[in-house]
Amino acid sequence: MKKALIIGAHPDDEILGCGGTMFKLKDKGYELYVLILTKAYIPDWSMEYIKWAVEAQKKVDKFVGITKRYNYDYPTVMLNNIPHGDLTKEIKKIIDEVKPDVIFTHHSDLNLDHEMVSHCTIAACRPPSKIKILAYEIPSSTELSPHFFQPNIYICLSKNHLIKKIKAYSFYDREIKKSRSKRKVQTLATKRGDDVLCNYAEAFKLIRETIV
Repeated sequence: MKKALIIGAHPDDEILGCGGTMFKLKDKGYELYVLILTKAYIPDWSMEYIKWAVEAQKKVDKFVGITKRYNYDYPTVMLNNIPHGDLTKEIKKIIDEVKPDVIFTHHSDLNLDHEMVSHCTIAACRPPSKIKILAYEIPSSTELSPHFFQPNIYICLSKNHLIKKIKAYSFYDREIKKSRSKRKVQTLATKRGDDVLCNYAEAFKLIRETIV
């Protein structure tokens, strides 16, 4: 059975970045694994919020059918203070355990947490690794970045895939903002579908693929 590992900085990144694709991969028989690197902390966030984030992820995992989720406790919005080598090693531990066929991770963007996760994931997959790496976009972060996101892989989605993506995103209701609203998620899926003449799609940048 093929495996996909979705790596994100924060809870909800996995759904925003490739939620529709996750449902499509499930339809094709893939096992799905999620790695989230950061966690909210007191006093910047309340204990109520921290507990909510844990429960929201459990609901997402059940709804999507995630085989296993890994959570690290690095502080949210502070990944740039973590030594690059340490973060890369921790990501590689999960990659070595899961042994995925494909990894989805952040594209470099405005959010420094996203930037660090993108850079360290790619470093963790340096050769001789032959894992396919795709970088996803996050509304309100990727389009505002000086690192231009130029997708070269499009995964077409059915209407049902998009409906399920938005439903999964709804479990993260406390993180839904105008800049990444459910309407914006749907609009982006429609736009990416228009790019390649299908109804809906998610777009990715192929970082590396080794064909043997």
